Amino acid sequence: MRCELFFSYEKDLDVETINNYIETIPNPKQIVTDNSILHEFLQKNGNNSKMISEFIPDDGPIAEEIYKKSKILHNEYKKTFKDLEYNGILIFSGFDNPLFRQLIILFKAEKILEEKINTVFIFTGFFDIFFVIKKIAKEIGYSSSENIGIIEGKKISYFNYNSSVNVKSYQERFSRKRTYNFLKYSFGKKITLNNIKIIYNSLIQICSLLTKQMYYKIRTILNTNYNELLINKIYQKLKSNQNTKIAFFVTTSREDLYLKPWYPVFELLKKSSTSYEIFTSDLATSIVLSKENIPFINLFNYLYGLEREIKKFDIWNEIKIKLENIVKENNSIIGMNELSNYFQSQSRRTLAIILILDIIIKTRNLKSIVAIADGEMLENIAVSYAKKNNIQNFSLLPGYISPQPFLSEWFKVNKIFVHGLDGYEALLKLGYEKNKLLISGNPKYDFLNTLISHYAKKILEDQIRIDSKKPLIIIAMSRWHDNDELWMSNFIKYCNDNHFEIIIKIHPVYKSAARQLSEIKLDKISKNCKNMKYVISYDLDVPTLLSAAELIITDFSNVGIEAILLDRPLLTVNFSNESFEYVLRYHEYGSSLYIEKYQDLEKITKEIIIEKKYLRELSNGRRKIIELVNYKNDGKAGERILNSLNH
Repeated sequence: MRCELFFSYEKDLDVETINNYIETIPNPKQIVTDNSILHEFLQKNGNNSKMISEFIPDDGPIAEEIYKKSKILHNEYKKTFKDLEYNGILIFSGFDNPLFRQLIILFKAEKILEEKINTVFIFTGFFDIFFVIKKIAKEIGYSSSENIGIIEGKKISYFNYNSSVNVKSYQERFSRKRTYNFLKYSFGKKITLNNIKIIYNSLIQICSLLTKQMYYKIRTILNTNYNELLINKIYQKLKSNQNTKIAFFVTTSREDLYLKPWYPVFELLKKSSTSYEIFTSDLATSIVLSKENIPFINLFNYLYGLEREIKKFDIWNEIKIKLENIVKENNSIIGMNELSNYFQSQSRRTLAIILILDIIIKTRNLKSIVAIADGEMLENIAVSYAKKNNIQNFSLLPGYISPQPFLSEWFKVNKIFVHGLDGYEALLKLGYEKNKLLISGNPKYDFLNTLISHYAKKILEDQIRIDSKKPLIIIAMSRWHDNDELWMSNFIKYCNDNHFEIIIKIHPVYKSAARQLSEIKLDKISKNCKNMKYVISYDLDVPTLLSAAELIITDFSNVGIEAILLDRPLLTVNFSNESFEYVLRYHEYGSSLYIEKYQDLEKITKEIIIEKKYLRELSNGRRKIIELVNYKNDGKAGERILNSLNH
């Protein structure tokens, strides 16, 4: 009974290589992956391949069991690191949530290994918890070495947690590839002066970092006090705005989910007398903010330069000794030895962030701190500082959520803005206290009631040459499902035959993650629909699309919420007969029509657009759901949030 674990960077995975390797493993066996392209290929070749998200869903009894195990181990780590701090901030607070998310992966893997058959894990990207998975497999009874494998094209290499140089180089390579892919796919096919400027500035940031590293090495050789020099440089750069009242901290490339809700608040702040600043240490986030012309302070160079140099700081030597003793004295805790290098690297990064935030907090008279993506490292430490200094601290529930157990560990802030009654109830079920929840509405939707369908159609007519006189249908799914490319191809033909305009909006996550899968699907549509009229886009503005549409088709995406708030007819399709038990089912409120058979899609589409059937019933259903998804729906959510930040 064997257990093997591999990871790859999506573009570097040669499916034939891994398939050939898997054929050497005797049956019965299972391959568990998060790579949908590999999954499809292996299944077509007769292998027992399973997507980890389908094998272990994030809801239900198994998810609850995994959450409880993760929480118990997480608490052990928290207790172990409770005395490791600097300047009154726990070092553990920096990687609290990231570690918890890895523990979820660990216990999902453990559950899968209970099958007691030959098992091969193949992940996209690297996590230190992989070493612990191999150890647990061995304890369960699998034949499993400490080594994990990296697949690079046709080559497979191996290393273990003691190979610290290899681990670090793979992590850095993965980070570079992720940044490169984000830059590559962030701007679509538009080459504009502004886009070139953003890419240029991003490259300058990276080159500047390398230059500064060389500079500090030279100063070290010359015996200059580089510690004081570096900290003083950062202090001079960050001390400037002493009148700042609100500080936003953000680490996310998910503009649609995390950043867009805050744009109306930023606009209101521009018009007010309240001084504010936005901080990020993440290149992907800085690219998104630059695209939107939102002023921000980029901590990237300061943080990465300081993180590299911090090994030479006296305070790091003290923390390192304490950390080594903690690992040595608590090596009976699952994963303590295997994660020792992880704890070192994360502690260095945490200390670097603490030193930077100490300057930011001490040189400003802050009234509020906002963690835009609560749970990320920068945000975690900012919230810790807020609590230490009695500064009110906030985050925002970005959209609809189901009460998945692991989300109980999501928010660290004292106050959470919630979009509507469903979010309020979900967070209560997850154990958040009532006094933490502020029902505000989602400011992302504030401007929806200002949109006019006629103007939206004219915008699309100018941008992509649709005929504004024809009915427009939008397909916007949360992800690609099995055979989506087939029914979409048929539906494009149907729309062409009936003189309907059709636009397929691809979820923005596919601009970087699983881009290869998306392109394969789109290539099939292109071959099936030669000489037909249709538009496919990653980048078109969703509210403009929905405002211009006569009909919107989705699965259970949040696009459905926007369609409902825009008072547009909505169809919910589920042709792959997937379980949607833990999502907001629009049709149960009468705000959408639910369809499982393709032929019904064509029939109902014609009935809505040509015969105007179901419109009154759908309108009544939309009224039932609005309070759940956007409190008051009055366009004033941003104002309510800003009032709280200024209170």
